[in-house]
Amino acid sequence: MTGTVVAGMACRLPGIAGPDEFWRLIREGRSEVGEVPSSRWDVEATYDPRPGVVGKTCSRWGGLLSDVDRFDHELFGITPREVERLDPQQRLVLEVAWEALEDAALVPADLAGSRTGVFIGAGNSDFARMLLQNPAEVDIYSLVGGGLSLLANRLSYTFDLRGPSVVVDTACSGSLVAVHQAMRSLLDGECDLAIAGGVNLCLSPEVDIANSHARLLSPTGGSKVFDEAADGFVRSEGCGLVVLRRGDEPGPVRAVLKGSAMAGSGRGNGLGAPSAAGQEEVVRLALRKAGVEPAEVGYVETHTTGTAIGDAVEVGALSRVFGGARETPLRLGSVKAGIGHLEAASGVISLIKTILVLRHGWIPPVAVERLSPQVRLGDGVEIPAEPCIWDGPRIAGINSFGYGGNNVHLVVGSAAAEVAEPSEGPEVLVLSARSASSLTGLSLRYQSFLRENPEVPLADIAHTARVARTHYPHRLFSVGSSHEELLENLAEAEQFVAADAPVLAFEFTDDKPGGDWFDALCRWIPALELIVEDLDGTIDAPGFVPQYALATLLAEWGIYPDLVIGHGSGELAAAAVAGAINPHEFDGEFGEPDTPLHLGGQGVPDHDFTIRFCGDFAGDGLSRLLGGLHCRGVEVDWAALGADRPLTHLPATPFEHHERWPIGLHRPAPATRPVKPRAAHPLLRGR
Repeated sequence: MTGTVVAGMACRLPGIAGPDEFWRLIREGRSEVGEVPSSRWDVEATYDPRPGVVGKTCSRWGGLLSDVDRFDHELFGITPREVERLDPQQRLVLEVAWEALEDAALVPADLAGSRTGVFIGAGNSDFARMLLQNPAEVDIYSLVGGGLSLLANRLSYTFDLRGPSVVVDTACSGSLVAVHQAMRSLLDGECDLAIAGGVNLCLSPEVDIANSHARLLSPTGGSKVFDEAADGFVRSEGCGLVVLRRGDEPGPVRAVLKGSAMAGSGRGNGLGAPSAAGQEEVVRLALRKAGVEPAEVGYVETHTTGTAIGDAVEVGALSRVFGGARETPLRLGSVKAGIGHLEAASGVISLIKTILVLRHGWIPPVAVERLSPQVRLGDGVEIPAEPCIWDGPRIAGINSFGYGGNNVHLVVGSAAAEVAEPSEGPEVLVLSARSASSLTGLSLRYQSFLRENPEVPLADIAHTARVARTHYPHRLFSVGSSHEELLENLAEAEQFVAADAPVLAFEFTDDKPGGDWFDALCRWIPALELIVEDLDGTIDAPGFVPQYALATLLAEWGIYPDLVIGHGSGELAAAAVAGAINPHEFDGEFGEPDTPLHLGGQGVPDHDFTIRFCGDFAGDGLSRLLGGLHCRGVEVDWAALGADRPLTHLPATPFEHHERWPIGLHRPAPATRPVKPRAAHPLLRGR
């Protein structure tokens, strides 16, 4: 696979904590727009339904996050005093970047010193203005807490990333421009990995007032895209980030970015007016760079904001590019009716939505009560009133236009389906978190994931959780040979707190493998079969080869004994593991062991954990043994267990959120929450 791929993605949106919840909102056609709560600002003091009134906004609506006061500052090593002056947009970027990296099966700590670039679209910082209002409170943290460039720099500093660290401000196209710039940086070799996207928060009413004077806000509280009743948009907030890498490198793939283009509109009917020629030109350029014909594109996620002129200009440009004789129509979509307009972050949210549409092959409808007479659809271009199943190859386009004229278009294709290799043995899933409650929450996330994703190979799930997650002290494990069995055992799993590595004993006895389990284990683990072959012709004693081979396998996985115990014929295996004899050169004499050796069971010192050969390995015993050792603090070399397994997308680890209310923001009244739209709200008509 060539070009650029989306390896992972994450988002935080109104009422939405990640891509899976985002998809549920899309499928259900819900709206997360509500009235601005008094905890943000005094709505009554700033509201007037008439656009253009001095000092007033005509909208009392917003798509707002409910937890801008919550942050896991300890995870990112930020002191409580600095947190008070840390723009909540920086907080969002840090947490969403962590989730996006986990989704890409990357451990953030492993990226330290790497050429990973950070490209963030942003255009506003209400918080920075708040920090500077009282000169008596301005200090060094005001500089690093509120500076717009720090949205990227903070992330690069925290993770020690050495690639470009850039904030892009092209108004509403900022985050998709950031993705475009990240693609170019990867292609040019400036970085080897990129985190790109955007963030937007609405913490004070000044920008609302300005938009109201520009007649851009909806007085009725709905982004009624394509509709005759369109009267503007609703401002919203959130963060979306994608992790990009080159397509010829290993790792999970969410989608393929085939090409992109960026261009200004030039001179037109006004600095803030949309340009039909400029929009058409950038779409055609992106298609040429992607090597894609217009007829190959089946879906375009539009920029539409619910302004009559803007929507008409965009649909006209798309109709000229994609319209005409087509085997299947081009379908248009818009996410803004459900979550509002995220301004600088809107483009990357459109990208995440489009990736979900490509993955599921399901194009959502757009609620249009009466098509605007100014919106003229070309032949072969339609706005779906009902859901559409998207079969066959899937290629989509994404539009994003900036107020002021910087336009960008992205062409994206679905990820190729990988053929899953079956796994023959029981898998061990290990989960960890920084507290018992978070571990319980993580377990519930994985239980939902196992129920909802039976097509994802169990071995890939277990392997990714073992090698592509940070391992914290609070741990649990589950073993199973099917999604159902793993889920059932996960629901009943015991929690452990890993402390110092336990004192570990290997105990060898007269036991010999019974039944077929050892042969099955050799088939499941090729490395074990190779060890057995290497021991052919060595010590001929009951149970020696299986016991010594299993101990050698554990050593390859990083598991070594602190003492070795031997009974009966197991004394030979114990002596070989302790280094007192060489199985390939044994002459009947024992030398000095490298590891304390206790034969006959006499005088064995206290120890924390015993592995009994071969009894602890029968059936699913090896998987349970590895999970139990890990949960007790043994550093298992998980990468050696499944080096040939592909990585996949898994649930994110919960954060340890604490209230860290940013200085200068209003504190909410008790139990204050954004008011949900009433049933008669325009966004819900026809639902």
